[in-house]
Amino acid sequence: MYTISTPVGNDITNPLETPLAISYGIIHFIGIYLVPGSQGECHVVLLHEGDRVAPTNPEENYSGDDTLWPIKEHYPIDTGPASLTALTWNDNEDESRKAIINIQVLPEDVLLPTNRLTNALLAFLQRLRVPLPWVTSKS
Repeated sequence: MYTISTPVGNDITNPLETPLAISYGIIHFIGIYLVPGSQGECHVVLLHEGDRVAPTNPEENYSGDDTLWPIKEHYPIDTGPASLTALTWNDNEDESRKAIINIQVLPEDVLLPTNRLTNALLAFLQRLRVPLPWVTSKS
């Protein structure tokens, strides 16, 4: 979980860039919480290697006051740096604003266990010497 405090002076033309280290796998959930008192003045966008992860619409961002944005996601992180970049900006000219970001990543074989089941079933059928038309035999 990451807490990002965006100071005065980091407006939309000069957003704060915060690296968020994660592990390789599939991002399956992102939670963005704008703390009480934010008054819609703290804005958040998440990027991976310059591509938008959340929100995906280039005209949007997350903002609010005492607002949790729960985002179900399926975004693989399997190449490049295992990190996201949070762009945050603050519309308030007197006080910093805070956002809390939770990113949940699971390995593909945990998130999609059917791959393990399919591989186990194929191995079992091959042991029984069941002909599988899409598998070439080793001769």
